[in-house]
Amino acid sequence: ADDLFEDNSSITRSLLIEIEKARCVVILATNKPVDLDPAMERRLAIKVYFRLPDVELRYRMWQALMPGFIKLAPDVDLRKLAERYLFSGGLIKNSLFMAINASLINSNNGNSVVTREMIEQAVALQSLQMVDMSHLCRVYAPNRKFADLQIKLRQREEFGNVAKAYQRLQGKRLGLNILITSSDPQTGIDVVGALAHECRLKVREFDYRVVSSKSDDAKVVDPVSQKKVFPMDYAFAAGTGDASMILFIDYDGLAKWTSDKTEDKDETNGHLRILNVDLLSHLRTHQGLFCMVTQVPLQGMLPAEFNLHFNLEYPPEETQMRRWEEHMDKASINEDELIALVEQNPMHVAEIDFIARQALIQAIIQSKGGGPTIKGIHNVIARYRPKRFVPLLFGQNADNGRRSMTSI
Repeated sequence: ADDLFEDNSSITRSLLIEIEKARCVVILATNKPVDLDPAMERRLAIKVYFRLPDVELRYRMWQALMPGFIKLAPDVDLRKLAERYLFSGGLIKNSLFMAINASLINSNNGNSVVTREMIEQAVALQSLQMVDMSHLCRVYAPNRKFADLQIKLRQREEFGNVAKAYQRLQGKRLGLNILITSSDPQTGIDVVGALAHECRLKVREFDYRVVSSKSDDAKVVDPVSQKKVFPMDYAFAAGTGDASMILFIDYDGLAKWTSDKTEDKDETNGHLRILNVDLLSHLRTHQGLFCMVTQVPLQGMLPAEFNLHFNLEYPPEETQMRRWEEHMDKASINEDELIALVEQNPMHVAEIDFIARQALIQAIIQSKGGGPTIKGIHNVIARYRPKRFVPLLFGQNADNGRRSMTSI
């Protein structure tokens, strides 16, 4: 119906009259409902929206569209293809057509066999989007494993169990929403990447500030519905391509998980709460794997829309010390100073790498040979890390005998 029922055209008016006069069943099909004449609405008795097929229906499509005379290599698993790729029937058909052509070209004596590699190459071409969305979303296949994570062993094991839980939930068509708080966003991103790798998912990564925009100028076209939608609606919309998890990264600390009535007068904070309400409303119906990484500590109770919360703990002090040693000038290392550095400034490994890099740049500018020194590292920490108040490690306050508090 796309070409016949354009908004308010003369042919549209004539066709609408014919539909009203018709004494038969009239069926119209379109993939651009927003472009059709609104006058058609009252003339349609039933409107049916066809969503992307679920995994079971996709599996049946892979079976039905595979010609009976085609030989499949042992490494082809149609169910795994259905689980991995969120495709419509047309995309499945196109993928098979391209793979079969590739097998015929590579056949020897007419004995053509379709391999998994041929299908995956065809699927990759079908997955290419006609519109570049890199300004909003970064899609990638993570290769980090749980064993590579520089976090405490207990938390590595917990995330391994999360991967198992998600796989079981998928069999029941249930989603899993996870909140990860960490003083270092990159550590949280690495953890999410390892979780996606274990679940055999790609990652669709969004900057929370960008995806939360409610400006009309920020709207994008949903490739499936062809509607203009807000970025967050796009993030949660069903799309074609590899099965993936959604990752929101709150670099700017926009997330607010508690409502403080005293802040209602503050227009900015009120706006931030609205953004969170929008996110939580999507999570209530989400059936995939969602992770949000934020530096904002969780205060109060975990929102009901999130199933799990992890506050990433710092790696063992020994791990932190060895990492500092890799960056520092060997001649300037003092064991006691190194211990004090780690005790007073616990960090994730990614934070250590960043601080050490900044200290190295500072040392080069100051024409100092070798690597960063303890003094140079403390100078960088003072510039880049917020001050925190912690108890003194040793001794009591000499004046009143009470343990004092120091700012570091």
